[in-house]
Amino acid sequence: MIHAAVSLSNPVAATRTDITPCIFIVDDDVSVRESLELLIETAGWQAMPFSCAADFLACPKPSTPSCLVLDIGLPDLNGLELQHRLAPNGATTPIVFITGTGDIPMTVRAMKAGAVEFFTKPFCDEALLAAIERALQVSRATLRCEAEMAVLRDIWANYRDESFIGQFLSPRLMRQFRMFHLHDDPEERAGIRVDAIHDGRGYRRIRRELAKQYDVGFIDANIEVMDVDLAGDRRLMLRHAVVKGSQLNEADAKRVLQHLADLWSYDVSLVEVDSSDKVLKEYVLNPRKLATAAAA
Repeated sequence: MIHAAVSLSNPVAATRTDITPCIFIVDDDVSVRESLELLIETAGWQAMPFSCAADFLACPKPSTPSCLVLDIGLPDLNGLELQHRLAPNGATTPIVFITGTGDIPMTVRAMKAGAVEFFTKPFCDEALLAAIERALQVSRATLRCEAEMAVLRDIWANYRDESFIGQFLSPRLMRQFRMFHLHDDPEERAGIRVDAIHDGRGYRRIRRELAKQYDVGFIDANIEVMDVDLAGDRRLMLRHAVVKGSQLNEADAKRVLQHLADLWSYDVSLVEVDSSDKVLKEYVLNPRKLATAAAA
């Protein structure tokens, strides 16, 4: 069994949030691009200028904190259209708009879509640098969150067991994944009963019940060999310790025990017992004559 014990600090470092941020500049005016490039590099950031939206979209984006300084009036896509195109990843690369022809409806539209700031040319260099710094803070936080979620998704897909559930299934994740504990009783005709909701007791119950689904003790039947009567009829005797009333499927049990009896060439028996050793069910399978003849 693999017990997942992973520190979330390592993947955060892997997002490289501590290296020089990248500031993308998209403006069709070469003089504006050059002045912004100089301003940004003087501030200690890396500048990547583009003359149109298509060139920016075609450029591979580094997994580092970043910001997009974007002009509205571009020769292909305008700035608002590019913002809409980038919407799924907008928080990773927040946008600071700059324009020479802005108006109130345009500003409102850009800000509602998640822009950090909207400047009308000419603008103050200090104000622009402050807006870029705010955008980079958003980018860093988003990258850190994405890295943490990537680690949890990887562990969930490849290493989850009851230990992982107990360690990492926090109330925040339960809310985010909208987890509830439902009791689906076939005899209940009114519907499915919700046994746990999002409160302190509910979180504990969701974590406990979900962990059981990945606990080998609850998944795999606890069957052991009790005895082999070598001096008598050579019967092979098995015992199944039933957990939480989960008995073996009768058809599957008979099929497996029949195959085992054919291989053993003698009788095979299995008893199912509860925690008090009370016998719940007993199986006895005899080897088939054809299988016995083949073994001989």
